[in-house]
Amino acid sequence: MTSVYPHGDIVAVSQHQLHQPTNHGVVEDDDWYQIACRNGTVYAQARESCPADYNCWSCPEPFQPEGCRYKEHQRQITCLNTCLIPARYKEATIEVLHNTVEDNETSPAIKKSLQWLIRWCLAEPIPTRGILLSSPPGTGKTFALAAVLRYLTLMRARSCLFVECDHFLRELKQCYHRKGDEKKLYDALREVTVLVLDDFETKGVSEWALEVMQRIIGYRYNDMKPVFISTNLDINSGMKRDVPLRTYSRLQEMCYWFSFDGPDRRRSNT
Repeated sequence: MTSVYPHGDIVAVSQHQLHQPTNHGVVEDDDWYQIACRNGTVYAQARESCPADYNCWSCPEPFQPEGCRYKEHQRQITCLNTCLIPARYKEATIEVLHNTVEDNETSPAIKKSLQWLIRWCLAEPIPTRGILLSSPPGTGKTFALAAVLRYLTLMRARSCLFVECDHFLRELKQCYHRKGDEKKLYDALREVTVLVLDDFETKGVSEWALEVMQRIIGYRYNDMKPVFISTNLDINSGMKRDVPLRTYSRLQEMCYWFSFDGPDRRRSNT
C-alpha cells in the first residue's frame, strides 16, 4: 500500500501550465459564464444562450469539429449547479489556492496540501485516490475543497457533490418515513465522480451516525471513486483512536492524508 503521507508529485505541472487560462491551468476562463448564489449554494449562468436552443441541426453558426460549445458549457454549468457548494465559498477557486501557495505568510503544511490539491485537479485521468485534510477549525479546509469542486465541475465537467456530514445526517433522519428517499440520498453520493465529505467526525457521535459514515466510505471504496474529506480529528492520534478500524484502514487506501495546520482565519478576520 502506498503511504498515506505522499512524498512525490501526483502529476508534473509546470509553472507555465499553472498560469494558462484554459481547462488545463488554474486561471478560470470566465468569459462565458457568471457566478452568483441561489438557494444558499454557488450558481453559474451562461452569459449567452444557444441561438438554436441546443438543436444543432438548425444552428446558424458554422460546424465545430470539437463539438458544440453551447452544449459543453451547459454541461459544465449543470455540474456546478448540482454540486451544492455553499454560498459562503463563492470566491473559492484554484487560482486563489495557487496564490495562497505563493504567499510567504502561508504555513508550510498548508502550502504542501494546496500544491497537491492543485496537481490533483490538473491530473489526467482523474485519480481514484482522494485527499484528506486534517486540522483544527478555521484553517481553510472547506474553502480549499470548495475550490477543487468548482474547478472539476466548471472547468472539467465532472459530476461532483459537496456534503456537509451533519446536514446529511439530519436530512437522512427526516426521510426515514418516506419510501425510497433514503436510497435516493445514498445513490446521489455513489453516482458522482468526486465526493466531498466536509466536517467528517466520528468522536462522540451516535452509533447510528457512525454506521452511516462507514456505509458512505464503504460505497466509495468498493466503487473505486475518489472522496475528499475535511476533519478536525488529529491526523496522527485522533484518526487512529476515534475512527473504526475498518473505516480507518479504508481511508488509508482511499486518500492521501495531509495536515492542514495554520492560523485560525476566522479569528484573524474579527
